[in-house]
Amino acid sequence: MIYVLSILFVKSEAVVEELMISLRENGEWRRLNRELQPSLVGTDLLVNLIDGAQSRTSLLSLEFWSSAQGRSGAMRSENRNELNRYLQDRGVRRIELGVFGFADSEKNRGPEIRLPGTSIDAPGAGQVLTSSSSDTT
Repeated sequence: MIYVLSILFVKSEAVVEELMISLRENGEWRRLNRELQPSLVGTDLLVNLIDGAQSRTSLLSLEFWSSAQGRSGAMRSENRNELNRYLQDRGVRRIELGVFGFADSEKNRGPEIRLPGTSIDAPGAGQVLTSSSSDTT
């Protein structure tokens, strides 16, 4: 299992409500993902809280994927464009913070992942970067 964290910036609370409904069991986002990205297990949305009041126009999205390989394949798929259009049509801007996994789980290690829109390679999901003993003093 790997996890993808993203920040979603939404234009209005009405769009936030629509997103919340679309993520439910029979919602449009869930239906599209079941058809187009079967490796995506589910998505949770967390509402930003500022001074105890909800700021419902910025959300933290947590996606649960069955494997790094499944997500990597989904990101290369033409189907991803349809899902991105779904968000863009609703005025949602998405910034991906990264792909995460538990460091001690060998099964989470996946292929190298190219960060979207950059020439930067990120380590595979769950991969831990460590310094060699010669790097420490």
